[in-house]
Amino acid sequence: MAKHALKLDPEYVPELLSGELRCQIRKNDRDYFPGDTLELRETLHTAAAMRDGAPLKYTGRVIHAGVLGVLYLGQFGLDPDFVALSITLIGDGVDMRLKEAA
Repeated sequence: MAKHALKLDPEYVPELLSGELRCQIRKNDRDYFPGDTLELRETLHTAAAMRDGAPLKYTGRVIHAGVLGVLYLGQFGLDPDFVALSITLIGDGVDMRLKEAA
């Protein structure tokens, strides 16, 4: 079982914490498996804003989640380099102890 530290756009945080959003679509560059844990680090800016030049900065909030299942999207005609991860929060899910990255 592996632990993966990943960036998370701020717009998805409320839905993850409320339980409305229980999946993550991710590039399968980490060989995800059920039982892995995700350390989802909230970014100050969205991925789109960072592509447009906004700096990578973290808010300090981290959501901890466990991977329940992995769906390989290539089998459904979607990009085979991506997976859908079924996730569940670990504990209350939130950790504010990480410092903001420079």
